[in-house]
Amino acid sequence: MSESFKEFKIADKQATLKIDFLIVGGDIAGLACAVALRRVGHRVTVLEQDNSDTLNKRRESSGPCRIAPNLSKILYHWGLKNELRSIAVEADQVNLLLYETGELLGTHYWGEEVLRDTQGEFAFTQ
Repeated sequence: MSESFKEFKIADKQATLKIDFLIVGGDIAGLACAVALRRVGHRVTVLEQDNSDTLNKRRESSGPCRIAPNLSKILYHWGLKNELRSIAVEADQVNLLLYETGELLGTHYWGEEVLRDTQGEFAFTQ
């Protein structure tokens, strides 16, 4: 576990009514929801169907994970900027390809204004 995560701070504003949440799916979205809910004082359980063997095989065979600027902004806010940068490369564009043939459909560029407004950066994990 990273040092930043160990020092993860509870949010200043806490929920007045503590609720038990069940999140189905331990992907980045499920874990982000769990962290956000836990930070404000709710009780959270995350269920993930895949076991560690399946996850390890998927990790070995899968490609990089896309981190959009709005997600990197959240991770930075949570104090994980150094950890993200240690496992990701920054990108200023994304090529969109047709799955079946690999034909280039177009390129999406992240403009400076978008990156400035989102306060994050576009990255891929390695």
